[in-house]
Amino acid sequence: MKRKILYGILMATFAVSVFGCSKESEINNSEKKVVTTDDKSDGKQTDSANEEEIVEELLSKYVDVEAYEDAGGKIADNQLDEVIDGIVISGQTLQLGMSYDEVIAAGFEPIDDTFKDTETNALAYTCDFKDSNNKIVEFGFIGEQGKHVAEGVLYSVRVVNSDDAASYMIEGINENTQIEGILDGLGDPVGFGNPAYSEYTDVGLEYACKDASVYLTFYVDLETGEIITMTFEGYAED
Repeated sequence: MKRKILYGILMATFAVSVFGCSKESEINNSEKKVVTTDDKSDGKQTDSANEEEIVEELLSKYVDVEAYEDAGGKIADNQLDEVIDGIVISGQTLQLGMSYDEVIAAGFEPIDDTFKDTETNALAYTCDFKDSNNKIVEFGFIGEQGKHVAEGVLYSVRVVNSDDAASYMIEGINENTQIEGILDGLGDPVGFGNPAYSEYTDVGLEYACKDASVYLTFYVDLETGEIITMTFEGYAED
């Protein structure tokens, strides 16, 4: 029974935020679209018919699964006492709440030149950016209704680990850190993000700051211990 409870927990995304994503449509490059950001990763697939058991068994190597089951999937006491105030991307320190112009001045350019003209509507609009070495990082910006991304501020930073991805460092964790390193540095997460698909063995380790709307999620491959994606998001302190 508990196995079913845990899998239900994993398949229900821990909703730390709700925001939109604006990127070029794969169907029509001239058309913009807005979709909700349900962070789907590229974890390793398994052909086993017992995906639930596999995920639970792998996860239990790192955390006390029963504690999360007993708490309904989220443990508020695991929130971080200190507010995460920045991230280093490709050697440049970025902070949530920076203006669009400040991000550009730090050496990043959007893949889509028209992204800055995207009209905002109280959502976060994302686009891949490249650094001076053409390495890729995704930034999300929020702005007031009727304004444009160029007038907005940085809301999210996301890196999908690959040869083309920008390097990052946040709270002593980088793209080469294993699961154990994340847990040693930040402690047990508040909750877990759902696997990309039921037959995949990736899961999100989700962290939240106690006194600020700032969140950090690492999608990890439970079999290899490697980070697949990192997302840093939220609102800067007033």
